[in-house]
Amino acid sequence: MILNCFYEKLGEITFPNAPGQFEAAIAELGRLKQKNTSLIFGLEDISAYGRTLTVYLIKRKFKVKHVNAALVAAERRSYNVLHKTDSFDAECAARVLLSKFDKLPDADPQDKFWVLKNLVARRRFIVKMNISLKNHLHSFLAGQPLRSWRGIRA
Repeated sequence: MILNCFYEKLGEITFPNAPGQFEAAIAELGRLKQKNTSLIFGLEDISAYGRTLTVYLIKRKFKVKHVNAALVAAERRSYNVLHKTDSFDAECAARVLLSKFDKLPDADPQDKFWVLKNLVARRRFIVKMNISLKNHLHSFLAGQPLRSWRGIRA
C-alpha cells in the first residue's frame, strides 16, 4: 500500500514473497511514488515471512521500520470495517508508519535471533515426533502378544 504524507492512497501492489520478485516490485513502487519523495517501508513482520524482504530492503539502503502488529490491529479497529483483508491491513500498517514514524524502531532482522528461533522450533518438532513415536510403539507393543516377538519367551 502506498500512501503519501496526507494519507492519500497512491496505489497498491501485490507480489510474491520470493527474492526473485523483489526487484520488479521495487521498480513498480518507483513508478507509483511522487517526485522528490523517497520510499520508506513499514513492515509488520520482520522475523518470519517478512525477514527476507526486510534484509533485501536494508541491503539496498531503504529506510525500513518495524510496525508492531498490535498497533496495526488497533488502527484497524478504529475503522468501521466488517472484513479483515490484506489490503486493509497494509493500509493500516502504512497509516501507523506515517503517524508514529519517529516512535517506530528501525527494522533489524538479527540473524542470531532468527537462527535461535529456528533451532527452538526444530527442537520442539523433534520432541513432538519423539513423543509420537514412543506412543505409537507403546500402542503397538500393547496390542501384540509377547510370544510373537522373536527371542522373547512368554
